[in-house]
Amino acid sequence: MPSAKSSKPTNTLTLSGLADNTQATIARWLIRPGDFVHEGKTLARYHLEAGGKELTICAHQSGVVHRIFVKNGDTVLAGQALCELRECAHDESISGICANCGADVAALEKSGNRTAGMFGSTACPLFRISAGSARRQQDDRVAALLRARRLALVLDLDHTLVHTILPRAVPPRVLGRMAAMSASLSRDGRPDIFEVGVWDDRRRDHVPHITKFRPWVRSFIASAAERFELYIYTAGNRPYAAAVASLLDPTGILFRGRIVSRDDYPDVPTAHKKLDVLFPADQHWALALVLDDNAETWDHPAEPPRRNPRDNLIHCPRYHFWPPGWGDTHNPVPETGLEEMGPAGATPHP
Repeated sequence: MPSAKSSKPTNTLTLSGLADNTQATIARWLIRPGDFVHEGKTLARYHLEAGGKELTICAHQSGVVHRIFVKNGDTVLAGQALCELRECAHDESISGICANCGADVAALEKSGNRTAGMFGSTACPLFRISAGSARRQQDDRVAALLRARRLALVLDLDHTLVHTILPRAVPPRVLGRMAAMSASLSRDGRPDIFEVGVWDDRRRDHVPHITKFRPWVRSFIASAAERFELYIYTAGNRPYAAAVASLLDPTGILFRGRIVSRDDYPDVPTAHKKLDVLFPADQHWALALVLDDNAETWDHPAEPPRRNPRDNLIHCPRYHFWPPGWGDTHNPVPETGLEEMGPAGATPHP
């Protein structure tokens, strides 16, 4: 079967194995620029005559598709340039191994020119990508949002959607009344106080947390999901974020794994949240809204001419349910000028 060959150092691939001046029609490409292909992978299908049997064009070496010179339906001659491959740039890596070619790229990961990537729409701290790959991910996400005529809504957890504490800080008399308290405070007949175990790597065990939903948070999220693509972005760690997300969205259809935690971007200071982890190019920040009780985490303008992510912020009242001194868990950023009890959206103490 004819294959794509390269007779030049530039890795320009041609249709070989056919007599000179033989014509072929490209039926369809199976790749696009930016794809990594292994040696032997089928790149395209073609036929020699109308209605004839489709034949395949295969790569003779591994590499990244840089350019495609002909379109579906074009007629080409034997020896005509079809596409160009380049060596793997190791744009994606997992735990120091290139996700495309398998090369050891641990040194690249330590260079600081990498960020946590996304599997689909889920941030993964072990998956590191280059700036170019991040932009390609963003382009795909932006195109999908524009097609669906939707925006992105980035939601904080602690003191925005929930208030979480550790049980050891709760008086025993209150712990005994927790179930009754949850039922009496529920707005929709469903419990809104939960005890959930959060995995702790240091203890190698689950640590219990008590989480209280903000009033009407379920209906808010369900309504927002009709108009927005929802993301969680929290200063808490990933096990905590995943545990609370499973309470807010038990079926997984609202957030669909779109969670960003402090574990995913260890190079970002805890006191900061960065919109460019979701949209690396700030010209697309107009597609995102942020709902957070703590404006300070977003108020850090990047080097000019980049925008300040606080421009995208809807600053909501800080939600407090549990009394001061009961121990907030995953809200390590100090807030100045706010009372312990937010005046709006607050619920009376138990």
